[in-house]
Amino acid sequence: MKQLLLILSLAISTNLIAQTNFHQVKYIKASTNDVAIKAFIKNGNYLYVASNFSSSYLKTYNIQDPETMYLTDSIKYLSTDRNIYDLFIDGNNLYAIGEKGLTIYSLSNPAKPTQTAFITKVMDGTTERILKSWSGVKSGNIYLCESGWAGLMSVNISNTSQPIYNNITTYSGVMTDIKLINSSTALLCDGYDAYKLNFANPTNLTKTKITILGDPSAICYNSTKNVAYIASTSSSGSWTRLYVLDINTNLKTDSIDLYSYDIDVKDMSLKNSDTLLLGTDNGLMILKVSDINNTSVVEYFDTPYYGGAEDGIISINNNYFIASSYSDIVVYKWGPGGDGINDILGEAITIFPNPANNRLTINGLDHNSTISIYDINGKLVYKSEAITNQIDISNFQNGIYAIKIESENHVIIKKIIKQ
Repeated sequence: MKQLLLILSLAISTNLIAQTNFHQVKYIKASTNDVAIKAFIKNGNYLYVASNFSSSYLKTYNIQDPETMYLTDSIKYLSTDRNIYDLFIDGNNLYAIGEKGLTIYSLSNPAKPTQTAFITKVMDGTTERILKSWSGVKSGNIYLCESGWAGLMSVNISNTSQPIYNNITTYSGVMTDIKLINSSTALLCDGYDAYKLNFANPTNLTKTKITILGDPSAICYNSTKNVAYIASTSSSGSWTRLYVLDINTNLKTDSIDLYSYDIDVKDMSLKNSDTLLLGTDNGLMILKVSDINNTSVVEYFDTPYYGGAEDGIISINNNYFIASSYSDIVVYKWGPGGDGINDILGEAITIFPNPANNRLTINGLDHNSTISIYDINGKLVYKSEAITNQIDISNFQNGIYAIKIESENHVIIKKIIKQ
């Protein structure tokens, strides 16, 4: 209901929010409605996307030109390795952590990954663990992984048929994010606290607790300034803050209150050393981070897509970034370009009359479009495949509605009035 109200609030404003810093240039529904994107990662000119649930796939997209990105390969997971939680690339290999273990793909042909190994059991002593995210690579074959409530684990996969596991430290919560800082240092959030990790000896890790108020949820490292950004939300959900941490001193140099935006930060990515992107449960945020002592919000945008951008955000280059949530992949281009939603369609779709008494006519529909109409409370009052461009609204109560038109490559939301 909350997201429907957000969608509606966008549509019934006089105009959809005008973007001055970025605009949408491509929309892809990467999977069917019952499939959720859980991870995606960029490698050169390719984007790898993992999705879960009843139909689970690893999809590969060519993003050399982000505005015309296209699918080059789609691999359906085996029943044993379905539910992929994270992806990591090291050299010529793509690693996928799944509910039942680790899948390794060769990227000799980056357009078509080839599975080379599957480790079916991840064991800590005699207990099978569900791994959920990589931190990175140490000493070639040593990986640091999250293993649910068990803690952090190093995995030696020199011999994929006999992997060696070392449960090297435990935590009080389920890890929410972990990022490599350099060859021997990482930052970790466990949902309750933040830690600086030293794994010079990968089987004897040391950790330093960093005092962060609330429950840390996401980390991003700025190598140019040698600072990390840590997002945190209070246990009650009453506030969200972003902290700037000096890696050398472990001291916070700044913090900014994001409570007024009603968001939970899910992922972060740098456009450059001075600009930080936040992917949240409701939308996208740009922050100016040129001064480590003075962080400021440049722009916030409530996306019309379910879940905002909570499943990831990746900066492609200084011109483009990609955000994802649930089954949506959206490409944004830096710079002004209109309203950020209707750019794709321009004036191709028209709805008239508006206001209307009995019937709406929609011109410019794709043959595979789906039309949904929501009332002022966010309740779905009409949904249909677009087999006709005529909609009977004679039984609607007078008032303001939001009409959402979806096709394979577009999403558009407009305000309509029944009178």
